[in-house]
Amino acid sequence: MLAARAHRGWPGWKVFVLLPTALFLARACLLAYGHLLHRKLELNHPGFSSQVVVGRGVSVGEAWTLVVLSAAGVLFCCALLNPLCLYCALPALALGCAYYHIRLKSDFGSLFLGGVFAMAPLGGWMAVTGSVSWEPLALGVINILWISGLDTLYSVKNYEIEKTLGLRSLPIRWGVQNALSYSLLMHLLTVMAMAVFGFLVMFKIAYMVAVMFIAAIVIIEHWIAKIRKKHWIGNAFSRLNILVNIVYLLASACEIIFPFFNFSVK
Repeated sequence: MLAARAHRGWPGWKVFVLLPTALFLARACLLAYGHLLHRKLELNHPGFSSQVVVGRGVSVGEAWTLVVLSAAGVLFCCALLNPLCLYCALPALALGCAYYHIRLKSDFGSLFLGGVFAMAPLGGWMAVTGSVSWEPLALGVINILWISGLDTLYSVKNYEIEKTLGLRSLPIRWGVQNALSYSLLMHLLTVMAMAVFGFLVMFKIAYMVAVMFIAAIVIIEHWIAKIRKKHWIGNAFSRLNILVNIVYLLASACEIIFPFFNFSVK
């Protein structure tokens, strides 16, 4: 929406159709690749990673076919959008695939996953405007902070399984309570970054109310996480993630579509 505002209006049906299609195909490509890399772990330990399972009945050949066809679909969509999207598509897919390797070798894989998600606003901006600006980069920082905290919580939920398998994560390196504190810090920094971003792009009433609401529910959810059992954390914060995304989207849409929400508009 910010890109459309910068572009001064509706970007057209081509972008409206091709951009979500490219993002959907990119997600399918990365999930299939993650399934290939973690296939043995998924088969032997069903609770290992619900985020990368394409299907336990999917063969290696079928998964590779999905990877190749999805990647080709992404490149095709990006070629139809503009040259900048096409040039960046393959490196973006490579970084996304690299996450699954880094996850197995680093305690800080959650930060790299946030970087993968940070490519989404940048890609959307490039698709609409054909250029790069500071706004999608700032939104990328918000994504990195939020996803890093969220992924750490999933590692807390899977702590016993990952420790048994000899995997690496922040809960295993620092302990569960310290990992929960890290996640809270990342989410509080996310809220602060949201507020600063809103100020810089001249968002006012609806956006700031939404940020305060997000801050309140984040603090409440993390307080509850401290006193509840680990198996509760994954589902609770999945719902929190959905709620935060909806609230943030609606608030941003109100600021852009309905100017009377913005004090700065005369």
